[in-house]
This record gives sequence, C-alpha cells and structure tokens, in this order.
Amino acid sequence: MSAIFAGGALIYNARQLKLLRNQQDRNEALARKRATVDMVVHENSNSEFQICKKKFAMLRDRRTDFAQFACGDLSEHAEMNDIILPVLNNYEFMAAGIRTGAFDAEIYKRMQKSTVIRDWHHLSGYVNQIRLKEQRQALFIEFEIVAKEWEREPPNGAP
Repeated sequence: MSAIFAGGALIYNARQLKLLRNQQDRNEALARKRATVDMVVHENSNSEFQICKKKFAMLRDRRTDFAQFACGDLSEHAEMNDIILPVLNNYEFMAAGIRTGAFDAEIYKRMQKSTVIRDWHHLSGYVNQIRLKEQRQALFIEFEIVAKEWEREPPNGAP
C-alpha cells in the first residue's frame, strides 16, 4: 500500500514540477516581450537618439558612403560619427539582447526586420573600416549576425 502511495506522490510531484516549469517558461517569454517593448519605447522617447536616427536616415537615403567617416582619425569626422555611432550602438545592444534571449526576437523582427537589414547594408562598410583600423573584428558583430540571419530568412508568410 505504501508503494502505491509513494508512486502516486511521485507522479503528483512530477506533474506539479512540469506545471511549474511551464509557468516559468511563460513568465520568461512574457518578460522578454516586455523588455523588447520597453526598449523600443525608450528608443522612441529618447529625443537625442531620435535626432540621430533622423539625420542618419537622411544620409542613408541620400546613399551616403558611411565608410569614408571611419577612415583616419574619427575626430576628423566627429559630426558624422556622432550620428552614426549611436545608431550602431543601438543596433548592437538590441542584437545582443536578441541573441542572448533577453529580448523577444520575433517582436523586434516584426517591427524592424527590413530596417535592420537595410541599415546593416549601409553601415557594413563603416563597420569593416572601424574593425580594420582598431584591429577588433568583433566590433558590432551582434548586429551583423542578426542582420545576416534575418536576411537569409524567407519573407513573412513564405514557406
């Protein structure tokens, strides 16, 4: 009789553990979604960053060669680098959060996929110049990895 009771208790405990794990997984997913939304809200409410983004977008849309601003001493092109580097740093932060699981990749991808890919194409020459100059091949690597992964994925709704 005690073996039946012990077996029942074991099954009950295993079921409770599974329910707790499921709840923890749901809580973690919700926390990632909240963190992603909070990051985007913060990004959109930061007036200094919004100015950088607008200036960057104007330059990007004019097909500016950003790589030229990474050559030589960065202070020679301080005004341009003060626009480019905050944008790059923001992408790197978001990409690192996505890759570590701190942010929800699907939410950010739905909102920003085409922009991330487009901006990587425009900034990759700049990043490569900085990497060469600084001899630091890992600079902005998270941004590059996310942009390239998303670029390889089929468009939404495609098989």
